Amino acid sequence: MTANHPPASTPWTPLSPESLAECPLAADDRSVHLWLLRGGRHDPRLRGLVARYAGLAAADLQPSIGPHGKPYLDGHALRFNLSHSGDWTVLALGFGCELGVDIEHARRVRRRSALLERCFTDAERVRLAHGGDRGLLRYWAAKEALVKAIGRGIAYGLKQIEIAECADGQV
Repeated sequence: MTANHPPASTPWTPLSPESLAECPLAADDRSVHLWLLRGGRHDPRLRGLVARYAGLAAADLQPSIGPHGKPYLDGHALRFNLSHSGDWTVLALGFGCELGVDIEHARRVRRRSALLERCFTDAERVRLAHGGDRGLLRYWAAKEALVKAIGRGIAYGLKQIEIAECADGQV
């Protein structure tokens, strides 16, 4: 699935954060909701969305930070994760599963060789050798989302995780 052309079976429903009167997920719903917002890391809509999904007023939201930087709500079943890049933020929310997301805006990757050596396995470096920065950023985002989901962050060591490609070239 690509961001520009989701499969027809994917239930994409564009909404504005302000249109939510209450949490659109029940605690027993296993769906994951993703919000792509144009706005920086201090966008007040982020706090408002997490609060609505948690059933709280934004002023009452008291997020905590885990030992490796993952945000959570103490004593609450709601799980969420977010990432910022450039003017964009992605926010994932759900119940009953740990979540990790990453977003990377298209850019030139500096110190590409050092990054490949430090954070990518031999097999990944072979696959990325002839690709451009876009492919490297796709792999990076997949790896970072995974380590964020397990609550460890980049300190876990991105080289410990190997991303495989599907037959259609998607990671």
